[in-house]
Amino acid sequence: MLFCTVVKILVSFFRCELLLARSVAREFKNRHPWLEWRERKLGYTVCSTIKSTGVLPEKRVSISEEWLSFKIQSSGSIENREAALSSLRWHEMSRAHEVAQELKLKYGQDLLGHMARSLSDTVLKKNGVHMGTSLHSRYSSTKIVEHIAKELQTRIVNSIVSSSSKLSVLIDEATSATKLVEKALLNCLETAGFSDEWIKKNWIAFVSDGASFMIGRKSGVATRLTAKYPNLFTWHCMNHRLELAVADTVDEVASVNHFKTFMEKIYNLYSQSSKNSRELLEVAQEVVSHVQQIGRVLNTRWVASSFRTIKAVWRSYGALNKHFENRQTYRGIARHLQSKEFLSYLGLMYDALSELSSLSQQLQAQSVTLLKRFNICENQAVNGMRDLVEDQSREPENLKPLITCMQTIPCSTAECERWFSLMNNICTDKRSSLLLSNISELMMISINGPPVNLLEPRKYVTTWLRNHRSATETRSQVKNKEPQNKQLWNIL
Repeated sequence: MLFCTVVKILVSFFRCELLLARSVAREFKNRHPWLEWRERKLGYTVCSTIKSTGVLPEKRVSISEEWLSFKIQSSGSIENREAALSSLRWHEMSRAHEVAQELKLKYGQDLLGHMARSLSDTVLKKNGVHMGTSLHSRYSSTKIVEHIAKELQTRIVNSIVSSSSKLSVLIDEATSATKLVEKALLNCLETAGFSDEWIKKNWIAFVSDGASFMIGRKSGVATRLTAKYPNLFTWHCMNHRLELAVADTVDEVASVNHFKTFMEKIYNLYSQSSKNSRELLEVAQEVVSHVQQIGRVLNTRWVASSFRTIKAVWRSYGALNKHFENRQTYRGIARHLQSKEFLSYLGLMYDALSELSSLSQQLQAQSVTLLKRFNICENQAVNGMRDLVEDQSREPENLKPLITCMQTIPCSTAECERWFSLMNNICTDKRSSLLLSNISELMMISINGPPVNLLEPRKYVTTWLRNHRSATETRSQVKNKEPQNKQLWNIL
């Protein structure tokens, strides 16, 4: 009887130990879901799948051989065990761990793209479309893009020249040499197909930012151009004027500089640490708050960008405050964030920048002209319309050409900024070997080309076949030959 009781106690004890071990293992797995074990050794499943980071723009980022081969094992001593746990926590926060997860997602996207490409080619072939073997290389693709871009430019320029339309030029500097900018601009117009006589007659406006070498009175680009083309109207971009006014105001008020410095510190905390960003998202879920991306304030970017940052801090204030309070290192930032001075400046900047942002966005619109911006001659227009109604036999002289000229003059160089963003999307770090001419051709198609459903490719295909020497194309795919065993396969 005593023996049975002892056995039951031992069985219950071992069962409790087993349940406790399973509970500990389950809790450990929940804390580290990326961990796996094989033959009593730890490893990282994603690392074992990725194997290598491949060609990445980041340097000194590699996946450990021990993690991808499941060679992490426990050690007997307490010191080594603490070192192993420290290594485990370090790997979870390392950049290699994040890169492996990002590559796993990218591999799935790239795989889907490659599968869709081969599937579309197969469907076209099944439908009887002859894909051909020539013009499939990257060299031929470059030539085709070049041909389409030149055809677009030729058609646009011919239409402008033949209709004697008025021309305005927007420019954003890339160099501080006045002669180089002037020479490059005139050379670009001449290469596009605008003759000097046509330019003297139809070039009406030159719009740029407020750099001294662009609008300088003695030797600026605008001054040199007006000396050659006396009828040219030069204009300082309204958005840049607004930015200069905001920058001068910030320089005059010292307290705004302190606010700007503190906002810069918040931006650096979350832009330079993915761990802080992840913790902020977790805190936002707890306090049921929406987190938006935090950028820079009152820097080289336009006012609308600064307002987006102020708006993000305003809406994410609860999550930011709790995140700073939970971290001992950021208690000083939390106290500053909770101060009345910061809250007052945050509300003041929110109200001021919201109005300036609305004005900046209105000036950035493509449809904004000097007529719409300043509502030019409103009283004269009303009086003229009253006179026209009273005496319809008399019509205003030369009114239509004047309105056409005024509608052609832009008040902002926001279009240049949009094209810079487009250029950054085209010339990425993975396509850094693109030539300047190739970037220009791709931008020409992206900016001026019609949508795919409105494009008529027959015109471009006809001119391509007429001008291109396709018979001399040496880079082509190998033509698939008819299999010799096809008759045997039909029997089987």
